[in-house]
Amino acid sequence: MEIYAAKALCRAMEYAEREAAELIRQAHGVLAECKSGHRDVVTEYDRRVQELLMARLGGAAPGASFFCEENDRRDDLEAERLFIIDPIDGTMNFVHGFSRSCISVACAERGELVAAAVYNPYLDELFSAVKGGGAFLNGRPIRVWSGPLSESVVCIGTSPYN
Repeated sequence: MEIYAAKALCRAMEYAEREAAELIRQAHGVLAECKSGHRDVVTEYDRRVQELLMARLGGAAPGASFFCEENDRRDDLEAERLFIIDPIDGTMNFVHGFSRSCISVACAERGELVAAAVYNPYLDELFSAVKGGGAFLNGRPIRVWSGPLSESVVCIGTSPYN
């Protein structure tokens, strides 16, 4: 995929995520259902955000396939164009009102990731990247720091159900 096309897809993901974020910010009375266990949950907002993302991205890229966390939509990972969606990454935080969740979307072409966008609706931080085109925070270029590990900040997260 040429970089121009990948950037256009990334912009479509960014617009869709910002629109979907309104559903998250307006959420109230959040109820969770267990998926695979008591710590692995889903809410109506996960489903609504995912549906909105699929509609917007399907409109921006007709014929695209989807691999989504919150339903059984698991199209072929080697599809011509595949959007990978986690509508509320950090659902347990969302359920408990702990504002540490984001919307995560990536796009792959024939199994190769070409673009991704992660939006934190609480801090209005949109991280995006295009293969060969750099990484950005709210449209401003970012890069990995090249300093020594002894002067770095490292954060590790774990999953209680995997």
